[in-house]
Amino acid sequence: ILGDYAATAAMDTFTASQGDRHPTDLAMLRGARLVSVSETEEGRPWAESRIKQLTGGDKISARFMRQDFFTYTPQFKLLIVGNHKPVLRNVDEAARRRFNIIPFVHKPASPDKRLEEKLKAEYPAILRWMIEGCLDWRENGLLRPESVKEATAAYFDEQDLFGQWIEECCDVGPRLVCKTAELFESWKGFAERNGEHPGSTKAFSANLCKREFIPGRTKASRHFTGICLKKREEWQDAYDR
Repeated sequence: ILGDYAATAAMDTFTASQGDRHPTDLAMLRGARLVSVSETEEGRPWAESRIKQLTGGDKISARFMRQDFFTYTPQFKLLIVGNHKPVLRNVDEAARRRFNIIPFVHKPASPDKRLEEKLKAEYPAILRWMIEGCLDWRENGLLRPESVKEATAAYFDEQDLFGQWIEECCDVGPRLVCKTAELFESWKGFAERNGEHPGSTKAFSANLCKREFIPGRTKASRHFTGICLKKREEWQDAYDR
C-alpha cells in the first residue's frame, strides 16, 4: 500500500553486534515512512544507542557502497515482528518513550491461505482506514489500548534487572542509609549470577540517582540515602535463584 514509502531492514541493524554495521543499512532507509523488521533472536540485545539515534529526530550519516556520506533525518516508524523479545539493558525513560509491545495472541484454528490475496483486493479501503486513523491521531493524539500498556509494562519489568535487584535485595525508605561500596558489591553479585555485566561504580551510582536515591559522602566513604541492603538471610535467596 505504501509503495516506496515502506522499506524492510535486517534485524542486525537494530541489535548489538561485535563489529560495526556498514552504513549502507541506514542509507537504504532514507525517505521511508514505515520500516518493518522480522525474525528476532532470543537473548540478543538491542543496539540501544542506534535505536535512540534513529528515533530521536536528529540527523544521521549514511552512505551507499563506494559513495560519499550524506545526512538525513529519519522519518519512519519502526515495526519489529518476532516471537522473541530482544534484551533491553537500560530500562530508562528514553526507552519507555520509544517501545510499545503489541501482543498478537489470536491463533486461527485454520489459517486462511488466501488472506494476502484478499487483503490486496481491499487496498483502497485499507488506505482510507489508514488516512482516517492519521486524522484521528492528529486531532486526539495516540491513545494506547490497555493490552498494549500491560504488555509493554510487563516487558520493561522483565528487562529491568536493576529494579529486580532493588526489590529482592534492598529495603527502601527515607531514613535508610547504606555505603555505596556495599550496595555495589551486592549488585555486582546479583548481576553476574544473572549473566549480566555489572558495569562501573559510576554507572551504578548514576542508576541509583535516576531512581531518586540521594547520594552523599563523609570523610570516610560515599553513601546513598533512601536505600539499604536487606539482612543477609533475606537477600541470599535472590542469589540462589
